[in-house]
Amino acid sequence: RCIHYIHITAQKNSQLSLDKMAQHDNITSLRSWIDNESSLQFHIHRQNGNGIVDEKQQYQSKKESLLRSATVAYGIVELVNRARILADEKTVERGTRGYQNQEMMAVGGFLRRDDNDSRAESFDGQKKNIVANSHARNFTQSAKNETDEVGTHATRSHFLDPKMVCRCDNFQVVTSKKQIKSKWNNIRGMKMISPEVSLRLEEPARLLDAFCGEGEYSSENLNLGRYLETSIDPPLQVRNDETVDDPAAGFSQDDTNKFCNEIGVMFCELFSHMNSSENIIQPFSRIVSIDMTSGKSSSEPARKKSPQANASLSSKYSKNRADSSLPCSLCTLIKNLLDCRLPRHTRPDDAYSSLRECSADLHLILRDPEHFLFDNLDSVMEYTTATELSGTIPLRIREDVLYGREKEVNMIIETFCRVSAGKSEALFIGGYSGSGKTAVVKSVQPRVTAVGGYVISHKFDAISRGRSMSEVISIFNDLCLLIRDRNSAKELFEIVSKLIEVFGGNLSVLASLLPNIQALMPQFKIPSAAKESVDQMNFNSVCFTLQLFMRVVSSGYRPLMIFLDDLQWADGDGKCLDLIYSLLSDTAKGSCIFFVGSYRDNEINQEHAVFTLMAELDLCGVPSTTMRLAGLNECDLNAMLADSIRAFPRTTKSLSRIVYQKTNGNPYFVKAFLKSLVDRHILNYSLRERRWVWDLRRISSEDITTNVLYFLSQRMSALTESAQTALKVLSCFGIKVRKSIVSHLIATSRYPDFQAGLDEANEERLLEKSSLEYRFAHDRVREASHNIIPVDIRAQFHFDLGILLFSTTRGQELGEDAFAIADLINRGMQSPSSKLPAPNEDIADFFVLVATKALERADHVAGLSYLKLTRLFLPQDHWLNHYYLSIRLFCLLANAAYSCGRLDDANDAIQNVLKEGQSIEDKLDVYYVLVTLLMSSKRAEDAYSVCHEVLSQLDENIPASCDAQELAALLRKTNNVLNTMSDSELLGMKNMDSSDRLYSVLRFYSIMVVVAFFSKPQMMPFLTSRIVQISIAHGVCKHSVRGFVQYAAVLCSCKAMKDIPGACRIGRMAMAFAKQFNLSDPHIYYGYFGFVACHTEPLQACADMIRQGFIIGMQVGDISTAFFNAIQHIRLVSIYILLMTKMGTAAQPK
Repeated sequence: RCIHYIHITAQKNSQLSLDKMAQHDNITSLRSWIDNESSLQFHIHRQNGNGIVDEKQQYQSKKESLLRSATVAYGIVELVNRARILADEKTVERGTRGYQNQEMMAVGGFLRRDDNDSRAESFDGQKKNIVANSHARNFTQSAKNETDEVGTHATRSHFLDPKMVCRCDNFQVVTSKKQIKSKWNNIRGMKMISPEVSLRLEEPARLLDAFCGEGEYSSENLNLGRYLETSIDPPLQVRNDETVDDPAAGFSQDDTNKFCNEIGVMFCELFSHMNSSENIIQPFSRIVSIDMTSGKSSSEPARKKSPQANASLSSKYSKNRADSSLPCSLCTLIKNLLDCRLPRHTRPDDAYSSLRECSADLHLILRDPEHFLFDNLDSVMEYTTATELSGTIPLRIREDVLYGREKEVNMIIETFCRVSAGKSEALFIGGYSGSGKTAVVKSVQPRVTAVGGYVISHKFDAISRGRSMSEVISIFNDLCLLIRDRNSAKELFEIVSKLIEVFGGNLSVLASLLPNIQALMPQFKIPSAAKESVDQMNFNSVCFTLQLFMRVVSSGYRPLMIFLDDLQWADGDGKCLDLIYSLLSDTAKGSCIFFVGSYRDNEINQEHAVFTLMAELDLCGVPSTTMRLAGLNECDLNAMLADSIRAFPRTTKSLSRIVYQKTNGNPYFVKAFLKSLVDRHILNYSLRERRWVWDLRRISSEDITTNVLYFLSQRMSALTESAQTALKVLSCFGIKVRKSIVSHLIATSRYPDFQAGLDEANEERLLEKSSLEYRFAHDRVREASHNIIPVDIRAQFHFDLGILLFSTTRGQELGEDAFAIADLINRGMQSPSSKLPAPNEDIADFFVLVATKALERADHVAGLSYLKLTRLFLPQDHWLNHYYLSIRLFCLLANAAYSCGRLDDANDAIQNVLKEGQSIEDKLDVYYVLVTLLMSSKRAEDAYSVCHEVLSQLDENIPASCDAQELAALLRKTNNVLNTMSDSELLGMKNMDSSDRLYSVLRFYSIMVVVAFFSKPQMMPFLTSRIVQISIAHGVCKHSVRGFVQYAAVLCSCKAMKDIPGACRIGRMAMAFAKQFNLSDPHIYYGYFGFVACHTEPLQACADMIRQGFIIGMQVGDISTAFFNAIQHIRLVSIYILLMTKMGTAAQPK
């Protein structure tokens, strides 16, 4: 909002101000200004050369005129109010000191006024208490002299006669002489002639630049409000022991009523552009918008009624105000002013009791003109049309305004500011459903973006809680696109360079987890990750990979805000929250993350993963803050209600009090309750009155439940059958549904009117439609929609819907839709009452496909769930009739169960394959998982036996043991063959095809080397020599690399065949092969840089590369090898420091 400052001076200062005004501004009498406005509007209604009315220009001109007139009205009230204060002070001076004709001299200071000031009258019949603003200076002691009340008022009347003061001829309007693009803000000040008071409007250029921007003053940009603050000179005088109240406390209520009435009459002339001599009973007869006589009028709030015999100007105005195009807010304001002349016992409750109230209402109108001032230009016809179509006018609740949450918003902002200093922090927000948790956080997100931060968010729901992990990972994938769009080319280059530096050759692992990382470096081809690396990834590797990513992309300059909504529906095992913990607790490189999580605190207990996360963050020293959102208080609820019905807050207090009692201030409950009142015509819009009316007795007698689902269910029951069907179908997919799913549903014959139902639900604001998806307006709406489905058939409804979509989309590339369809079928099978489905190979194959996609995204929990469900769709004889599908299923099942730490499920799947598999080739994958499982269980000898058994079945003869002489002879023979080949010949060896049987032999030899390192280290020379021999004879593959590295390490450590130069040569060839096959293997880094390269290359370089091996091990989930790399890194660094110390040139390594 642009802020206008109003400077008011009196008498001598006023003359100085006016002289300054005259130099730069035009001074016009108010009556002439009104005539000019009327003439301007008449000429705007011109036609162009083709005879077509320029409706757009008329529309903008009307807005400008209303805004100018409202500004003048506000100035009139402020001038009159100020004149009364001056007259009151002068009267007191005369009555107490006997001074006559004393001038009021301007003194320094100002009075800041706001909407929270309350002013009232104070008389005791014998003594008058002067009550004024507490910011002003105290009255002098001599002001304590008693004053005769009657005499005082008689003297005061001599100074201020309402009829003489409140005349258009008594005011002047000051406008700018400068030519500006738009004239809606050209009011520079105002002047009252008698008593002489001036008012000056100023707009600081810095505020115009900050809030408006270039071109904002064009006629098409009238979305600015006017926030008015008053600076008063001279200051009001007050006793030290007196409170602040009405600035015109010396006036009786009758005096105030007279001024209000006269100002109302003058406003009729101001806004209707008519002369007071004309028939002001019908002030808007020239401007007729529509014929309102046919409009409906409902029961109105109970209020005092004036007798028919005393039909006043206000009652005639009220009768005819519907015939005006004037906004209803101004109509109400003027009527409340005119009602002040009625006797006390017949005066309506809404009549003004002071000018202060009128000033506050005008202030509100100017602050939000789009809502209060321009409503009549668009809404009357819309309301009329809506009434003709449905008989009901919808309630316009402002979703873009946050009420009563300033404290909470400030707390979030303060927390973010601390995060911006370079340290991660967490904020947890609890509260009932509908308390506004999401709205509070979303109100802060634009500010985070404005200061350069990133914002990613996700909302969990009860439907898709089984895929929480993949959903959280997907928002980090979206972050990649956000980084691309928010950074310059230079900044992107720096980010990409840093990512390459941190991840090195293992950038493909990050790309497999976050495919959108390619968008940051389109010119750089990221090689695909090895299948073994992806299969080996587990939860720990995902956490570590994202930690590295966060260290690069988040900082104090670019903090990251992560908002996870409805945490009560996160996975039961809490894996996704464990991921958040790993990111927040990572302090190695100063990640800058602001995590905000919201949850329904009445739906979870202390054992939930949310509270576990809080406790763990506290233990590791990560700051966390907890806040709870209760319902709105009565004042804030009144502000929301008044905004919703476009009324002044002072007129809705009785209604808001009842609503508060019914809803306890829960924002969403309040909205649902109000909408239910509208639907039942208890609260509705009167076309005749052009305002919302209500029946307090009926609302007070409403017997309602505290559950908002009750209102939503009632509301949905009034919808058409097609709309109810659309809502209950969409509720099965969760809080949002992709449009591609909707198109599949529309294509089915089961839902012929599905699109019509969606459109109706969207019009009722139960759904929100975007370019990509449909989203429920609130999770409570989704719950109510889901409750339309009877409980006893709910599971079957999900299952049938999933099968329908599967049949419709068979053979199509589904992408993300595949997960939605699989989840439907999965939920249909979870109910205890669900029957086992009939065997269906196609559905089983579909679930295997979906599970594979989930495992590729490192969501092993969801993948395992899909795979277990697949077994239900296989017949009893599936090993006989669906052999290859069964092999594929159980191999994936073994991998997924092992990655989830469910070793019993993994072992069960392995044993099934080993029992039913028809060949060794079909069993190799599960054998590999079995070896890994045994190693993780510290059963290295059993793992060695399994490898021995597999290689024996692959026709490899491995002795049970070898003596030293046999091993030495084997090493010499292998070394002689290597020595006869040049480096180019070694590097030029052919690549082995993966379908070759020997490829599987090398695969198991490579893992057997690792197993032997722990169980039978004496067999290392034999195993490594055998790998080298097979590779030389039949070609190399990625499994050869580990054998070459370990062979080089054996040459460095074997006493009988110690050959450091030859070992280094073989090691360098091995690293060249690793680069050729894009292989990132922590074993290679450990073996080469820890035992071979350290003999000839700088220790610092070797230590750095071993540290890279640690990172790779953590990324691919090989935690044990990563640990060994870390130990070797420490060992090499210690050796380096020791050597440098002995040489006297100790230097700190990186």
